[in-house]
Amino acid sequence: MLTWCRLHVLYQTRVPILVRNYASAWDDMPRITMPQKMVEQLTKLNARKAKEDALRRRPKLNTLLISSKRKDYTFYKGQKFDAFDPKQLASHGWKHRGCNYDYFTLVCHKPNPSVVDKSEATSFEEFGLDKRILEYLQSEGISKPTNIQNMAIPELLGGKHMICAAETGSGKTYAYLLPIVHNILQQKKAGMLSDDIKNSPHTIIVVPAIELANQIMKVCEKMAKSIPFKPFVIDRMSNKVLLQSNGGQCIDVLISTPGTLSTLFKAKYMHALKVTCLVLDEADTLLDDSFSKEIKEILRRLQVGESSAIGDNYINEGVQVSLVSATFPQGLDETVGEVLPIDNFSQLTTKNLHHLMPHVQQKFIKMKSADRLATLLGILKKKKNQTTMIFCNKQNACIWLSNSLEEMGVNNVCVAGKDKTKERFRLFQTFIEGESDILVCTDIASRGLDTNMVDHVINYDCPNHISDYIHRAGRVGRVGSRNTGQVTTFVIHPWDVDLVWKIEISARKQVELNNVNANIKAAIKQSRPAKKGMQLKESDD
Repeated sequence: MLTWCRLHVLYQTRVPILVRNYASAWDDMPRITMPQKMVEQLTKLNARKAKEDALRRRPKLNTLLISSKRKDYTFYKGQKFDAFDPKQLASHGWKHRGCNYDYFTLVCHKPNPSVVDKSEATSFEEFGLDKRILEYLQSEGISKPTNIQNMAIPELLGGKHMICAAETGSGKTYAYLLPIVHNILQQKKAGMLSDDIKNSPHTIIVVPAIELANQIMKVCEKMAKSIPFKPFVIDRMSNKVLLQSNGGQCIDVLISTPGTLSTLFKAKYMHALKVTCLVLDEADTLLDDSFSKEIKEILRRLQVGESSAIGDNYINEGVQVSLVSATFPQGLDETVGEVLPIDNFSQLTTKNLHHLMPHVQQKFIKMKSADRLATLLGILKKKKNQTTMIFCNKQNACIWLSNSLEEMGVNNVCVAGKDKTKERFRLFQTFIEGESDILVCTDIASRGLDTNMVDHVINYDCPNHISDYIHRAGRVGRVGSRNTGQVTTFVIHPWDVDLVWKIEISARKQVELNNVNANIKAAIKQSRPAKKGMQLKESDD
């Protein structure tokens, strides 16, 4: 009787084997009869050996990109991924109820891309900034510019119009504020700025929300303690009395929202005689359908012209304009092309724009809607000392969640659009100053605000748009943060899964996120079916 080893040798050398115990009359070749079960075992053995050989020949994969509850979907950098095979996604089957409590995590695998690499590091001294600005930066412990600051500051100092788009938390505020303050100091030194003209600033900074305006004002006030310039913020018409008192105010930098600024110009409380610089911060939001009308009115009043090159500098025939955003504004020619020379703008974008943050852990959990609150409580109680922002899509959901957490003994602050501006800002300040570790909010708190102290972002409601996810996730992992933080997203509905697919594909292919459009109002209009009236036919009579 043949031993197992001999049978294995015969099978490897492909000697004909009949698995049945009879032979045909025409076949004269030698035959060996083998049980079917043994053939199956040998087939599995050969397949396993082939797989092991393939793994040995494959290049070593050391950098983990995606860890998954199901180990088969763990993914490494350099591993092959076919975007046309959706079954390779960990979230592929998440539209089915059987996938509840499945999860995957985008793992930290790179340092913060906003920080300049040591080999390319520059210093603020190289830009030729005023000595008082350099001393202020040194006192704040800011020694090296970030990537976007390294790109934007020389452009603005040279007088060029600019579109500046960089990832959230990359230092965009200082990127435009430092050149502005430098130019104010230089013009004052040369006697070009007169304090005789009241209520006419040198620079106007326009933002979509008063919370962001007050935040920028705080940065300006801190600078103004050691640098002689005068910032001013306007919240609706609350500062109307100040603008009227003593013939007006001497203003160097004015910070306001579009509606308020447009009203002040129309009422002639504010003048554009001295304005030489305009900044649209969060330009993707300001130029969408929500604010574009007011922005156009402001731009027409300021008379923005083209810039002409003279040596290394540029001379503007009107106001110098900077569009600053965390996502690149779409359709500029259609929205403001008639009032801005877009072709004359310098476009600055960082390499990591519209990419997932490689230095922040991002976890996605599929669950039932009824299990969200219990899961959230488990996370909050497990990590009591963390500062957390919890995002909801709607005001009602935000208020309900905040009240539910309070009833369960979890102290929190709720910031939703229903609150008046002053109350909303007061509540947000209590969170910023550490009086409460938990902020429950809508997307009103997702854009532009400086949240360096935040450790954890939780999307209680999965965002509806990629741009919203970018801004929410950008509340952690910012330049100057005490730690990189993490993001957790609860995935409930089938349309949530569609967004998660896009994110996971981007993470596996290591490419930018597709179709990042911040014009949310236009997107909502397109997604809604058109309302049709009654189709009445004319009578034949």
